[in-house]
Amino acid sequence: MLIGCRPQPVTAMKWLRANEVTPISDTHFKIGGLHEDIDYEFRVAAENRAGLGPFSEVSAPVKTYVHKGQLFLSRFFSMIYSS
Repeated sequence: MLIGCRPQPVTAMKWLRANEVTPISDTHFKIGGLHEDIDYEFRVAAENRAGLGPFSEVSAPVKTYVHKGQLFLSRFFSMIYSS
């Protein structure tokens, strides 16, 4: 599975691959490199030996915040991918 994210508002920023090296085989994934007080959008796609599948719809923007020294998303969200 591939997770893409991009900060909002979208300027010239392209989608970033959130799991550059780590394959995802679970239903959750911890994304590093996000910055505080920024809105991000996310999308996911399946990836296997046959290649990369279509991306899901883009999530609603989610703001990051710091609590007790750790960065969190302002709300939990689910993205459903079906082939």
